[in-house]
Amino acid sequence: MSTGTLWAHFTHPLQPRQHCGKVQSAFSVVFAGLCAVLLSGCTTYRICPHLSDVPPGTPAAIDGQYSNYRLEKGRGYATKNYKSGLRRNRVTIMDLKKTGPGRYSGQAESYNPQKRLSAFGPVTIDIVEPYKIRVTYGANPSVGITEESWKTWTASTLDDKQGFLRELVQKPDVTLSARIHAATQITDRELLESLTLPSVDPAIRIAAEVRLGRRTWQNVIKEAEHDPSKVGPTLAAIAWADNQSALRERVTSLCHSYIRRGDVRYVPDLVKLLHRYGSKLLAEDYMNCGQSDLDEAGRKWAWDHDYRVCSGPGSHRVRWGEGR
Repeated sequence: MSTGTLWAHFTHPLQPRQHCGKVQSAFSVVFAGLCAVLLSGCTTYRICPHLSDVPPGTPAAIDGQYSNYRLEKGRGYATKNYKSGLRRNRVTIMDLKKTGPGRYSGQAESYNPQKRLSAFGPVTIDIVEPYKIRVTYGANPSVGITEESWKTWTASTLDDKQGFLRELVQKPDVTLSARIHAATQITDRELLESLTLPSVDPAIRIAAEVRLGRRTWQNVIKEAEHDPSKVGPTLAAIAWADNQSALRERVTSLCHSYIRRGDVRYVPDLVKLLHRYGSKLLAEDYMNCGQSDLDEAGRKWAWDHDYRVCSGPGSHRVRWGEGR
């Protein structure tokens, strides 16, 4: 072993991390069950109209099934009976109208279980990720709700999946990651063509071009090895590639290429690549390359994957800045 060099070697595994749990007494379990039975007979006041009494609006990209709840033509209603007193086909969201790309506003029931009261108040629904929406309920003092609250719903099925993705990728206030994810799943060729224009974010352009068959992920990564300006967009885009395992070897080559460059500007990207596509050997390369931040990233990867770090014959295929 050469002097002054630490070869990191992994031995598997770390001992499983212990978690503390709360043990309930038999009395507390029985008491809680008895309370549930007694309270189940209480009547809850819910002012929810029947679906047949609420006129439908126009179809929307968010229309679909969300677990046991459905959004459909400006209305939202239960598709099963709930213990809270909400019955099947009772409407709790109405008058939804599109107010911007991927955003809808209307009226929703605000229910206060402590006071057992409900009334309709403002609601906003935003598309935030592929097949996910955020439902934000406004304050409703009439039932004692003084603060805004929100929940995230995931669609089981959507009436217009492509329409949902189209609105998401065009929504300016969602994360770039969510928009790229949407672009990798769009099949509407006309929309994909529009996403390849120079004015579109480079990462979204990459995802659209791959989706159209103009480029492959392997070629995209290879280009980034030789053009530093493409590293950031490539990193963002490949996160949503269909076959991640098939890209691992090419990503490893990309990491080695930028370690050899020895440019600290790309350390954050290298760290992200390790945590997304890392392997035992690549983590060892990071620890042994001679760059402190990458050493720390390699050790964190080891901890996260239940390895421990020892001195020994670890992988050391590349050195920091050796290509300058």
